[in-house]
Amino acid sequence: VQQAAIPPLDTKISLRTGELIAPGRRYRNVAAEIEFNSGVMRVPLLQLEGDGGASLEIDGDLQPDTVGRKGTIRAVATAATPAALALITELLDLPPDLARTAERLPAALPLRLAGTLKLAAAEKSTSELVIDGDLASTRLSATVRLDGTPQNWRAVPLDAAITLAGPEASRILAAVTGLDSGALAKSKDAHTIRLNVTGNAKSRLAVNGLAEGANLKLALAGSIEPEAREPALTGDLTVTTSDGGRLAALLPGLSRIALATTPIAGAARVVIGPNRTEFHDISAKVGASMVAGALRSEAAGTATRIDGNLKVSTLRVAHLLAPLLLQRSEAASQAAAILSGQSVIWPDEQLDLAVLDTVS
Repeated sequence: VQQAAIPPLDTKISLRTGELIAPGRRYRNVAAEIEFNSGVMRVPLLQLEGDGGASLEIDGDLQPDTVGRKGTIRAVATAATPAALALITELLDLPPDLARTAERLPAALPLRLAGTLKLAAAEKSTSELVIDGDLASTRLSATVRLDGTPQNWRAVPLDAAITLAGPEASRILAAVTGLDSGALAKSKDAHTIRLNVTGNAKSRLAVNGLAEGANLKLALAGSIEPEAREPALTGDLTVTTSDGGRLAALLPGLSRIALATTPIAGAARVVIGPNRTEFHDISAKVGASMVAGALRSEAAGTATRIDGNLKVSTLRVAHLLAPLLLQRSEAASQAAAILSGQSVIWPDEQLDLAVLDTVS
């Protein structure tokens, strides 16, 4: 929230109107009470509504300090459309980099979030932001602590704990971080992602994550350099699941590979960046086979290129055809039957080689 100069005289502002017209904007049900007393700004009430289900309520207080303002601000925001989200972002006067992050949130609409910001004025004090609410059908709770002022958040140490719980958790996380390859499948099952992020956003952030859901457990320990030319999350991944389809719904790059109903247990070194996912030093049991080597998936428009160098202890023709069979729902179900050990080898319909247009 932008810090305006506090009037030297004690002042009280009260405003209530059914409609407020501003340049390029029209607000409804506006109510505001703002008090300035001995340099302290109190906001007992500030609320308004806009188009697209936008609404914002704020209360709190700010008081002067030797190097800035300190105090507590509480807010509740709702948005149902991208335009409403843009309005909320504008009203909160977010820094440009955070505003760009908010622009990636349309995948999480409609949203309703409540937050509390405790501002520290001194560089050695701790600022804290606590958020709780709903992003589409996914629950978000987060706590972010900064060793300094929020205005300089990229240059000071931070410690964040984030939890996303719901079927859209992985898609929202990928969109917000900018690591979405566009290939993440929509999960049919609710799952929970917990992240702990520590470090300095200007240089390097350590990331420890845990994803849990129905018959799935995934852990990642790695790091990311947010200001690199092509930011990528690099780390060590371990996974255990009785249904590889659930894993494909969490990790970009796997959704073009037929893994449904296939049990997977193992580890790999992963690199997840914009439009690409790499798996190195793979050591896993996939179905009845031991798999080792490397695999890379890269999105190019609507197509996905998959390259790999894998050593497999047991391999059947059905495994090789699985990515092709995945293109059709009927053929995909046949592939799942094959991988689960049934005797059917070919689908009833002819194999259409046109599917090679999307797999290279």
